[in-house]
Amino acid sequence: MALIDLRDMLRHAQTNGYTLAAVELQDLAFLPTVLNAAESCHAPLVLNVRAPHPSGLDFALLMPAVEAAAQRTPIPVAIQLSHGKDYETAVQAIRLGCNSLMIDFPDHTLTENIASTRSVTKMAHACGIPVEGSPAPFADEENSVGTLKDYVEQTGIDSLVLPDGTSLQTMTRLHQALPVPLAVCQNAKADDERYRQLAACGVVKAGCPIVSDTSDSGHKQVAAQISRCINLLGSYNRATEILAECKHWAQVDHVIIYNTTGLSAADAETMMAEGRRVLGAIPGVREVICGRALGDNTKYRYAWLIRFCHPAVIDSYREHPDHVAFADQHFRPVAGDRISIDYQRID
Repeated sequence: MALIDLRDMLRHAQTNGYTLAAVELQDLAFLPTVLNAAESCHAPLVLNVRAPHPSGLDFALLMPAVEAAAQRTPIPVAIQLSHGKDYETAVQAIRLGCNSLMIDFPDHTLTENIASTRSVTKMAHACGIPVEGSPAPFADEENSVGTLKDYVEQTGIDSLVLPDGTSLQTMTRLHQALPVPLAVCQNAKADDERYRQLAACGVVKAGCPIVSDTSDSGHKQVAAQISRCINLLGSYNRATEILAECKHWAQVDHVIIYNTTGLSAADAETMMAEGRRVLGAIPGVREVICGRALGDNTKYRYAWLIRFCHPAVIDSYREHPDHVAFADQHFRPVAGDRISIDYQRID
């Protein structure tokens, strides 16, 4: 698995003076082309995905392919929700496999943006997920430092994305003043020199815009653009050191095997169905599976497998009021005979 914690990737880029390339998937057809281009450069990559997706493709259908590709590639990859615009979308993105979030609220006032971003960040951090925030576009770059410093402190974000067109001087000033790494959106007209200077201005992640043409010519343009960005940003041939020095992303399986007392088989299944509904909605829970033993002479009759996106969810799930209510009212009174364990897969 080459899915890596984006916090560590950003820290590595900042420490070593380069910038990560981030590519937004315009179409699922580009996924192999994008990864092959980064692999040929032996470079790390941030895959950005939007919900809803511009192509109209169901986000829930897109994400399994993106996650599977990220897990199979030999290069370090993070999957980031791009331009998430509400709490519910952020929760869904985590459930479907994004291991970082970029959120913005362009229609909010700054005060509303701070409140909404703080809410998403609190939820995401309880799931072990880093958040990249985007304040409302600042019109006066000369007086932006104080505003953005307040935004960062009040929201608790892990990195700050700056709008396309932000001057290199402003980036440098913000890098010196703010306690979080910087990211920047880039348009297709950004010249080579601007890309080369981003790392020196404190930018650790930059957008690499690609065409939306899915013809053979379009795929060739995408591959060439990604290779160009990676070389200009200084992330060429950084994969090996990131794989060795940064945390690999690993989900947790929470398993319970149990017997019930005072419940018929039908009542037990009703209880499990309610558990799937309630527990599956808790942030950080990716999947809830219920099972019944095949044999009649097994020591334990029933099982839960609850998949968490990150070890941090062990605690946040245990303390979540919906879990506490379900466990206390529906499960523990009838399942005193049980064994539970949290484990991570060994590859």
